[in-house]
Amino acid sequence: MDIELDSWIFTLGNEIVQGRVINTNASFIGRRLTLLGFRVVGVLSLIDDVDVISRYISLVLKEKPRVIVSTGGLGPTHDDRTLEAISKAVNKR
Repeated sequence: MDIELDSWIFTLGNEIVQGRVINTNASFIGRRLTLLGFRVVGVLSLIDDVDVISRYISLVLKEKPRVIVSTGGLGPTHDDRTLEAISKAVNKR
């Protein structure tokens, strides 16, 4: 029996979604995950919005991936609220 090694990549930030920054992280991480034997199911680029991030994390978690990699959204600015969004998605405070 083969174990599914599904993975997802989240790249977070208004600057990515608005095209102000090229999303090189997604291709770099996707390639590395593939080389490690993971199947990258999808890449999601999302705005810095707790409700949006939480909603999509919840949806992806229902698929029970082995790995979710998230980049961005963890800086010192007021809109970097990734930890809050993840906590909301998994019903933790």
